[in-house]
Amino acid sequence: MRIDREQLVPTNAPLVGFEGSWVLPLGAVTLSVIVGDYPQQIIRDVTFLVVDCSSAGNAIIGRPTLNSWKAALSIEEHRTVTEPVEKLEEIPLDSSDPGRTTKIGTLAHPAIRQELITFLRGNRDVFAWGHEDMPGIDPSVMVHRLNVSPAFPPIRQKKRVFAPEGDRAIAEEVRKLQEANFIREVYYLGWLANVVMVKKASGKWQMCVDFTDLNKACPKATPSPELMYL
Repeated sequence: MRIDREQLVPTNAPLVGFEGSWVLPLGAVTLSVIVGDYPQQIIRDVTFLVVDCSSAGNAIIGRPTLNSWKAALSIEEHRTVTEPVEKLEEIPLDSSDPGRTTKIGTLAHPAIRQELITFLRGNRDVFAWGHEDMPGIDPSVMVHRLNVSPAFPPIRQKKRVFAPEGDRAIAEEVRKLQEANFIREVYYLGWLANVVMVKKASGKWQMCVDFTDLNKACPKATPSPELMYL
């Protein structure tokens, strides 16, 4: 690539390979990378760590950079359909609520299976059947705080319109979260992120939140440099 060694910025951080071997980079270099074809094309400066070793490729671009480019990777999936090792039996854990069940295998010795069923029923309180069964962690033990950069102004996303079916699913999910004290209603918002409804294979709705703007305002502590081979 005709890059003079004087352009390399010294670095002392060793790189560890997949097999546990490590190599000391020759240095780091920042290069302009062009991705895509016009008009869908971007030009970004990327910092590479330069190493002197053999590799199938000339450079590796990591996921943090690909994510910042909003790149979509096309990976061909090869799925192998296999038969289950054994059939599963659904067993009730709570006689007062038939919906609280779990599944166990059927090949174990009857005495062992019965012992397992007794154990599961005796510890059914560790199962989370709903939001109310997940009380969370006391703030005096641990609190999660967002590392929001003060240089980013609060962003309020525009309100999204959902179909009636999605509105009903949102209302039901919000009700459950409020009853479990997972969320609370607030006023005078600084940040506002829309929910995103995803329909699962079972036909049920899953409610997510679009934290795209908030993620941009929470920079990582240390950037992840990319890798270049010589």
